[in-house]
Amino acid sequence: MRILHRYILSNFLVTFVMAMAVLTFVMMVGLVFESLKYIARGMDAMLVLRFLWQNLPGTLSYSVPVASLVSSLLVFSRLSSDSEISAMRSCGVPLASIMRTPVLLAALLALVCLHVNDNVSPDAAYTRALRRKAFKAKDVMALLEPRTWIPMGDYDVFVARRDGEELLDLRVNQPLPGGRTREIRAASAFVATNGDGRAFLNMRDVTIDPWRDDEPGMSHAETWQLPLAALAGYDDSPGEREPARRAKDMPTWELVRDVAVARVYPPVSPQARARLATLERRLAGIREDFANPERAAAVEVSNAVARAAAAALRAATSSAAALSGAAAVGEAVGLLSAARDSGSAAALTNALAAADAAGLTNAVAAAAEHPVVAPTPAVLAARIESGGKALVAARAELAPAFRAEKELSRKKVEIGVRATLAVACFCFVLVGVPLGIQSHRRESSVGIGLSLAIAGAFYLFCITAESLSKHPELHAHWLLPVPVVVCLAMHVWLMHRHE
Repeated sequence: MRILHRYILSNFLVTFVMAMAVLTFVMMVGLVFESLKYIARGMDAMLVLRFLWQNLPGTLSYSVPVASLVSSLLVFSRLSSDSEISAMRSCGVPLASIMRTPVLLAALLALVCLHVNDNVSPDAAYTRALRRKAFKAKDVMALLEPRTWIPMGDYDVFVARRDGEELLDLRVNQPLPGGRTREIRAASAFVATNGDGRAFLNMRDVTIDPWRDDEPGMSHAETWQLPLAALAGYDDSPGEREPARRAKDMPTWELVRDVAVARVYPPVSPQARARLATLERRLAGIREDFANPERAAAVEVSNAVARAAAAALRAATSSAAALSGAAAVGEAVGLLSAARDSGSAAALTNALAAADAAGLTNAVAAAAEHPVVAPTPAVLAARIESGGKALVAARAELAPAFRAEKELSRKKVEIGVRATLAVACFCFVLVGVPLGIQSHRRESSVGIGLSLAIAGAFYLFCITAESLSKHPELHAHWLLPVPVVVCLAMHVWLMHRHE
């Protein structure tokens, strides 16, 4: 048995290493060619190589599981086509024992991937962000490709053409608060350095629209300086702080801690969510009333009549026992009760006349305190404005909490994605081995096609969950266990068929 397991292990490891190397190269080939292009433009080669090295952990998170699936399919497809699986089983070796070595190796790979996804990959992603501080002026200039919009930091930069180190017909779009954009146009620009050693993009013959952040208006300047640090995506001013970590840059234990704290202290309380929903319904109702003023006036009059009749009825009931003429008083009370229930203005008028004839003057006075007035369009417009202001104020008050809730949703999805990508090694081997045995009569390209289809379906859930993470109400993190459960069910079904 040891010889058998050693034989299967050696075949699996050789195929796995080759598949992982090929897949990792294919996944990084675009970044490699892009890096070579930047080196050719004059960017520091060591800086580019560091970026490549720091992208490797994130790439391995995807290439290692797929390599384990490809290895399972190819190795066991070949063993089956050479009748080695049949020979093993005829000697009394069960299929579960044949699978034991690759499954144990897959479990070990899952633990390694879990460590990489939890600690190595987030640190590498954060280090890539910090590496931007090492950008020199020529490195930022090397990124500028003529006649192409290049995102740099928070800016979008366009250069029509270059003349050596001089940029001609330069355009820079800068985002402003409120979703607006400032456009900076310069006839030419070059890199300069001030007295404290900070590098600037010195622009000449500049047009800026808008000139001020808080009001529109175009202005012209002979020269304008833009710090290259801003284009590189960092602040090189004294006292600079390191950028905050995103969910992808945080170790898993920090993500779990934040989720645990949020379970006890949710960012958006149920009471605040209910208050916001009430304001939205109220504003929607007012807008509907404004669109149909006749119906709104009828409803308002009916409600006002009901309030006036209820006030008169309370006053009449309190003084009915002290008055003579019980029949007239009882009739007036009955009419007031009917007017309150019907909301009819004519019924209220008749009821108040009967109450006045019966001596219930306090009932008439109580009804007068609730005038029946139909709302005008101006009143409805004022209500819409007031309701809109209240809703905007509530949204502004709860905006930080909703942003925190979205960030919490991203953290939950990030935890699930890391765990799912790690467990994928184990799941892919469980599915790949019986599939490889089943497809032994076909070409190996069929096995590769099956592996790509299974891996694509598996990763599709991860991509979908990440895209839906900005909608906390959808609970996208519950999508991530689905591919794992499906793979385990497929393994049980395929093993049952083989047995």
